[in-house]
Amino acid sequence: MKLRQLGALEITPESKLLVTVAEVATMLSIGRTAAWELVRKHKIRSVKIGRTRRVPLVAVREYVGQLLESEVVS
Repeated sequence: MKLRQLGALEITPESKLLVTVAEVATMLSIGRTAAWELVRKHKIRSVKIGRTRRVPLVAVREYVGQLLESEVVS
C-alpha cells in the first residue's frame, strides 16, 4: 500500500523512519500506556518534533535486540 509519492520516492509504511508511540505499541503487542512508559524511562529512544513524540524504527529494533540479549544471558 503506497501512502504517498514524493517526486520519485514512494513513501510506504515499510519505509517510514519514525513512528508514533501508539504504532510502537502495536508493533510490540503491548498497550499504549506500556509503550509510553518505555519511552519515558528511555528504554526506547525517541525524538520530539514540535509538540509530537516519534520513535525511530531503529530504536524499536534495538530495544527488541536488547530483550533478546537479556534472555540469552539470563
